Amino acid sequence: MRFRKSEGLTESEAILAGLCERSFLALYTYPNLFKQPGKELVDLMVVFRSDILLFSDKSCAYPDTGDPLLDWRRWFARAIGKSAHQVRQAERWLRSQTGMIFLDPAASAPLPIGLPPPASVKVHRICVATGAADRCRRETGQPMLGIDLTVTDAEAPLRVGTVSEAGGFLHVFDAEVLELVLTELDTISDFVAYLDAKAALAAGGQFKGAPTEADLLAYYLHHGRTFPAATGDFVLKHNLWRQVAAQPALIEGRRLNREHRTWDRLIEYITRQFLAGQLEFGNELTMDDYERVVRIMAGESRFYRQILPADPIAVDRGARCARRWRMDRLTAAVRASRHPIRLADRSWRTARRLCGVSRPPFPRTGAQVPCRQGRSPGRALHCRNRRRCGRTAWQLRRPRLSRHGRLDRGRYGARQCDPRRSRLFRRGQHGRPAAQRRGISRRRTLNARS
Repeated sequence: MRFRKSEGLTESEAILAGLCERSFLALYTYPNLFKQPGKELVDLMVVFRSDILLFSDKSCAYPDTGDPLLDWRRWFARAIGKSAHQVRQAERWLRSQTGMIFLDPAASAPLPIGLPPPASVKVHRICVATGAADRCRRETGQPMLGIDLTVTDAEAPLRVGTVSEAGGFLHVFDAEVLELVLTELDTISDFVAYLDAKAALAAGGQFKGAPTEADLLAYYLHHGRTFPAATGDFVLKHNLWRQVAAQPALIEGRRLNREHRTWDRLIEYITRQFLAGQLEFGNELTMDDYERVVRIMAGESRFYRQILPADPIAVDRGARCARRWRMDRLTAAVRASRHPIRLADRSWRTARRLCGVSRPPFPRTGAQVPCRQGRSPGRALHCRNRRRCGRTAWQLRRPRLSRHGRLDRGRYGARQCDPRRSRLFRRGQHGRPAAQRRGISRRRTLNARS
């Protein structure tokens, strides 16, 4: 193995690491990082492009002294307050000491992938505080903390607003809420988009609060994964998540998300083979070079990950051939997967040779097929100018020779050959009806004899 990373020092940290690796992939998830020997930096960090997600996990028992406000302040200081302080110190260290981040307590194994420049880095502060679910269920009927942006720190029991210790906006989740959010938004692109939208909503000043984080997530999903512009101050209603979760569209989307994980398995398989040094070609690449290649695939949202493996047989063949892939050809395959309908592209032909794809993975209806003669693209099965071109989609993929002349692969297709190389073209009869051609040939023969 090129490197070994921690799997979580505590039970809650191990659960957090498992959730993040399932959603953000193992190549970008690093639990229990250290800045110096014996000094922990953060509980978990996710690095993708210019986004850095800092997770601080605190599991504290909720006190029960009989005073609700005193119990809340004590638990808030131990769970949320310490998490905010740890995240703030980690962010400060990342911006000043980018090369001093290690995987082990001895500070001997540096972080295998490079960090973005400090000027372009975007830090997302996330606190995972567990231990207050029973008290929330007893007081509010739901095992989740509420959101109230009108309060600061521990002013209102079981309500989280602005945390002054974080030095910026802090996303506060508990174990159940984080699992729910990472189930609905289980890619790095989807999750980061939600965090950005939530921070922008809070900065707008019109959103005042929500009963739970689940209700805010339901509001986000119901409006097409956006927060609509508000005309005034508003607070979300109770039980909004139950209403949205019962919608048939969301239920069907969950089913599709569970079934279409071929893209994730392909990325993880290639990454495991590369880290173990078992690729036939490409083991000499550095982690930064390999990460730049996989970044294209990992940056797709869940919706596009459902669309891209449109031909599951082809993707499975590609996975079986992954150990023989060269990394430069893998880049071509990734580019072709982002534009699977561009049959004339060289990158798609390279990917087809590598993966063993027997036919292009576009639907039989509704897809645009480019014509190499410069005409307008037609539908999926035939070119629009079928009478003049005469080529189907499969013949666009694999041209064949014709009896009318030798094939010019650069410009013409299977049944449309280069007329300049045709016998009829040399005689000046190309494009005329057969009867007229026979008459011209007979008259020329008689004239020659006479």
